[in-house]
Amino acid sequence: IWPGNPIDDRSSGSVGLGAIPLGLVGSTRRVAVRGTLRLPHPTSSPTTAVDAANWDTTTDIQIRNRAGRHFLGPGRAVTFNLADLFESVVDQVADQTAMVSGSRRLSYAELDQRANRLAHYVERLGIGPGDRVGLQLVNGTEYIESMLACFKIRAVPVNVNYRYQAGELAYLYRNAGLMGLIFHGRFAPAVTDAFGAMPETRAVLEVSDPLGRPPGTGPGEDYEHALGSAPDNRGFPARRHDDIYCVYTGGTTG
Repeated sequence: IWPGNPIDDRSSGSVGLGAIPLGLVGSTRRVAVRGTLRLPHPTSSPTTAVDAANWDTTTDIQIRNRAGRHFLGPGRAVTFNLADLFESVVDQVADQTAMVSGSRRLSYAELDQRANRLAHYVERLGIGPGDRVGLQLVNGTEYIESMLACFKIRAVPVNVNYRYQAGELAYLYRNAGLMGLIFHGRFAPAVTDAFGAMPETRAVLEVSDPLGRPPGTGPGEDYEHALGSAPDNRGFPARRHDDIYCVYTGGTTG
């Protein structure tokens, strides 16, 4: 983006901010941007700043890379944290469909509200910044809700290979230092066998599914009941750009 050169990519309807010239380092310049703004990975310079106005929704957008902080929209300070970025999308397209899983369809607003409920619930049980929460789930809305809930309170979601048996699960629970666990009911027998390997069990939730045992027969609380007992608003503390995202691999990809 060169100073004084408006960007209007009408052919693709999108604008990329991947290349920022040195002329903008340490300064703030205005550019005209129309279309869809694709946020790049932060540049290496700690002082780069770009201020974009004339957005197609008449919303000023400012992107800064000073101490990892960035700004989207008037008065909205966020970071390149996945929860902040997700919430920024929600605020723009709340009613659009975000997820479809079987017969369940969630708008961005509904997905945000469910993740907020889960975040408040596990936070109330003592899960906080840096605490690991295992996600032993098959594909479904609950997996994304759980990831987002962890990001919202700066906890660390840890993927758990649901093909693991009790011995492998016990190792992962212990090695990851899990403080919480969210699992589908079909995995309750294996979870029960490995449960004692968790350093602490502050929050354990069971997602009901047709292949699992009746809710409440495993070691966890019922997932939907937990969501129903917590508020759906945000109201979370500020996040950081360097919050942790942990991935365990199990060799299943070869």
